[in-house]
Amino acid sequence: FHNSDICVVNSHLAAHTEEFERRNQDFKDICRRIQFRQDDPTLPPLTIMKHNVVLWLGDLNYRISDLEVDDVKNLIAKKDFEALYNHDQLKRQMDEEVVFVGFTEGEIDFQPTYKYDTGSDQWDT
Repeated sequence: FHNSDICVVNSHLAAHTEEFERRNQDFKDICRRIQFRQDDPTLPPLTIMKHNVVLWLGDLNYRISDLEVDDVKNLIAKKDFEALYNHDQLKRQMDEEVVFVGFTEGEIDFQPTYKYDTGSDQWDT
């Protein structure tokens, strides 16, 4: 688009709260293994991170950690999403420059979406 290489990645990373290191490894494996041939065969393949713009979406499965469930529920009730975000595994991994270096995430101004009872607004019964 306007002489920019754009890559859109949709991924489903490892699940479960304690598996953040597997999620990190999934991210690294995807970045390392996916290559795109260029029109000019004399040029090396493009990797994801060699694109001008990378949009990464999907079920990344990073969780809120280091908070008790009742504390999480209290922060949700208060709509204190900033406090929750400070316990977000993805935010922590990005701050430590372990994964998604150079990426930016939109503002989180909504409550967590994990563990709702199917078809309801009831959270984690």
